[in-house]
Amino acid sequence: MAVPSKELLSEVLGITEPYFTNLDELVFWSGGIYRQDRETERISVHEIVYKCKEWIINTRNKALQITYHKDCVALNIFSDDIDAFVKDTESEAVFEACEWILKQNEGNKNV
Repeated sequence: MAVPSKELLSEVLGITEPYFTNLDELVFWSGGIYRQDRETERISVHEIVYKCKEWIINTRNKALQITYHKDCVALNIFSDDIDAFVKDTESEAVFEACEWILKQNEGNKNV
C-alpha cells in the first residue's frame, strides 16, 4: 500500500509528525506536534484518501474522476489538460496525484 509523504499529510491534514502503526491507520499527536504530554490521535487510511480527494478538488478547483477497471484504478483531474494517474489501488492513485500537485505548486512558488 502507498503511504503519503509527510509533506502531503502536512498540507492536507496539518499533521507535522505522522507515523503509521500499521498499513491501515495513521497515528499522530494532537495539534500536529509531538509532545510527551499530548495524546495521540488516529485516522484511517480511508479517511486520509477522502480528505486528499477533497484537497485535489479544492486545490485544482476542477473535477475529479475515478474509474475502476479490472486490474487498475484511473484517477483523472480535469483542468486545462487532463492529468491521469493509473495505479493498482485508489489510494495509490490519489496519493500520486496529490504528490504531483504538491510538486506543481512548489514549482509555481519558485517562478
